[in-house]
Amino acid sequence: YPLRRQRQMCIRDSINAEYGGLIMIKKLANRKHNIILFDGVCNLCNSFVKFVILRDNKKLFKFTSQQSKTGKDLIALYGLPENLSTVYLIETNDVVYRKSAASLKVFRHLGFPWNLSYPFIFLPTRLRDFGYDLIAKNRYRLMGKSDSCLVGVGYKDRFLEDLNEV
Repeated sequence: YPLRRQRQMCIRDSINAEYGGLIMIKKLANRKHNIILFDGVCNLCNSFVKFVILRDNKKLFKFTSQQSKTGKDLIALYGLPENLSTVYLIETNDVVYRKSAASLKVFRHLGFPWNLSYPFIFLPTRLRDFGYDLIAKNRYRLMGKSDSCLVGVGYKDRFLEDLNEV
């Protein structure tokens, strides 16, 4: 209920306003897939993307790294901050989520048992994002860093090469 109210407030009040990890902007119409923007050199982020690909049986998600040309184009198109320490989820209705809200929305779409984590969305955003930021701040130390995005190997059809594929 609180997110529905936030979404309504966001649509009604302002196009580029942010409410608890939710950013609303109308840019790309008639898309079939949700888009996940992630840090392509972060091993933790790459593991998250592999995790989602293996469990996304309905193929609801397409992926692009924030460092890629497509990722940079999407960041510019949506006016998002260039922030490698967050994951962005751009849903088909052009609602953009970041940090913990994005992660929980992704888990919700993956079905049982992963959707059982979604009730955490009702925790205050600051509390959820505190935990997210703690992990994000230490992600390279915890899981390492690679020279380039390695996830696309074997899953090429799940990655966006350019905005025309959206």
